Amino acid sequence: MGKPQYTQKFRKDWLNNNQFKDWLVEVEDDETKARCKYCKCDIIAKNYDLTKHLTTKKHRTASSAFSTSRNLSKFMKPEKSNKSNSAEGSLSLFIAAHTSILPVNHLGELCKNVFQGCDSANELKLHRSKCTNIIVNVLAPHFNYDLLNSIGSGHYSILIDESTDYKCY
Repeated sequence: MGKPQYTQKFRKDWLNNNQFKDWLVEVEDDETKARCKYCKCDIIAKNYDLTKHLTTKKHRTASSAFSTSRNLSKFMKPEKSNKSNSAEGSLSLFIAAHTSILPVNHLGELCKNVFQGCDSANELKLHRSKCTNIIVNVLAPHFNYDLLNSIGSGHYSILIDESTDYKCY
């Protein structure tokens, strides 16, 4: 009778290994397994099995889709002027502070019609989804960073006072 098989656990240093780092992820609920991002399959967490997986036809086919470089210029539109980007950002900030996002589709068209001679208004393409993305991905991180710089890492509290200073006589 042979030696009992040793149960290998997933090693974090495999994630830094040049052979494995692009496709290997840890399986959260089972430390004896690893997962291939490309093939979407689980592999026994042994160096031999991981290396063997690299040579399988399934893995080579699945990884080829990720390794081909694509030219992004095919998917990107020519960059607009900074003025139109600034206008879209300013309108998004106004919307975030003062109104809902629902009327943005009409606001963009209104600006185009009213400010016809202005180049930035002609290039303006602001609708609900773009306005939402500007608020979430550009404005919110900026103001979050600004707030964290202002308050630092110390403790703070928020005080909301809904009383008014208006006195009735």
